[in-house]
Amino acid sequence: MFINVKEHDNVIYFSSLEEKLKKLNQWGLISEKKMNNLISGKKITEMKSILYKGREVDVEKVCDVIGYISYKTNPGCINPVYETVVIEINGETNKINPAFLKQMQSKDFNLNTFDEENDGIA
Repeated sequence: MFINVKEHDNVIYFSSLEEKLKKLNQWGLISEKKMNNLISGKKITEMKSILYKGREVDVEKVCDVIGYISYKTNPGCINPVYETVVIEINGETNKINPAFLKQMQSKDFNLNTFDEENDGIA
């Protein structure tokens, strides 16, 4: 299910292509080599489209990663910050877990293997 971004979510929108590419690499959506090539301009190359394959769309759709939301976790947690990806799809701004979005990029991804409570959506 889509989870729309709310006004109180404090979205951090990307201010540059370099910032976006670094986050995509951090979340495992593009390789470090691809990121460096795109940032440096060494190779004229295009980034592969990021796809959304959720229940709300009848076919996979290209989505645009436009930012993220950063949440502080409990002091005892391993990671002091948790991030949610903010995407634009079908003219709506939504949020999704970066690991789940990464899984969607697999050609073998099948949404039917996930249940409603554990589908990784933020």
